Amino acid sequence: MKVEVAYALSAEFQTIIQVEVEDNASLEHAILLSGILMQHPEIHQHPLKVGIFGKVVSKDTYLRCGDRVEIYRPLQQSPRALRALRSK
Repeated sequence: MKVEVAYALSAEFQTIIQVEVEDNASLEHAILLSGILMQHPEIHQHPLKVGIFGKVVSKDTYLRCGDRVEIYRPLQQSPRALRALRSK
C-alpha cells in the first residue's frame, strides 16, 4: 500500500516522500523506509513527535492505505506567546 511521509522545515519548504509499505506496517517502519531521516539529520536532535493527517499518534500505530505520516518540528514559540504578540 502507498503512504506519504512528510516533514516541513517551513510553510514554503516541505519534503514529501511516497513509499510503498506492506499491509499492517507501522508508522515508524514507513519513516525508516522513506529515507527522510538521512535527508534531514536535524530530526534526530529532538524527540520524534509524529502524526497522521494532523493527529498526533505513537510510532507503533499501524498505517492504512493513503495515510500521510507527518513528522513534527518542536515549536519555536508557545501558542500563548504568539497570541499575546498578535493581540498587541
